[in-house]
Amino acid sequence: MGSKGLNCWFWVSDITAGNVGDNLLYFCLMENPLNKIALFQGLGITVVQDDTASVTLAMPLEGNTNDKGTMFAGSLYSLMVLAGWKLSINVSEAAGAPGDVVISDASVKYLRPVTEDCQAKAVVEKEFCVNAFGSGCCGVNVQICNSRGKVCADFVGEYRIVPEKKNPQI
Repeated sequence: MGSKGLNCWFWVSDITAGNVGDNLLYFCLMENPLNKIALFQGLGITVVQDDTASVTLAMPLEGNTNDKGTMFAGSLYSLMVLAGWKLSINVSEAAGAPGDVVISDASVKYLRPVTEDCQAKAVVEKEFCVNAFGSGCCGVNVQICNSRGKVCADFVGEYRIVPEKKNPQI
């Protein structure tokens, strides 16, 4: 499914006996938070895989090139940050600790030029944890590989999950 409207991802492993209809309805009506990020649509990003194990996002070369005709590093960085952000949302919600997810630290290595459409795959690097104040932390690794399987960019990020306030006016 593309990046416009609601994304409906349904994984057979997510279905529990007796709740098939409820889970299907939940997954299909749930709005993907990526759609709320203007950059997500502006860069032409689409969702390839989206669950608690990994998030894979795809981005076309067209519209994201630099002056050398290769993928612009800023576009690659944005793709990796968004993949890590969405995975952190998935993991925190699955752990029963939803909240506002923000990136708190990141580093990236650009290893080779990206000369074609690409995909960024995010996986959890550090196990999700919640501190005594209810704030969570998720360490994520995101890699962009070319069609030959060579890593072109490697991103490590730490995302903080700030608990939702019960009364947002306070």
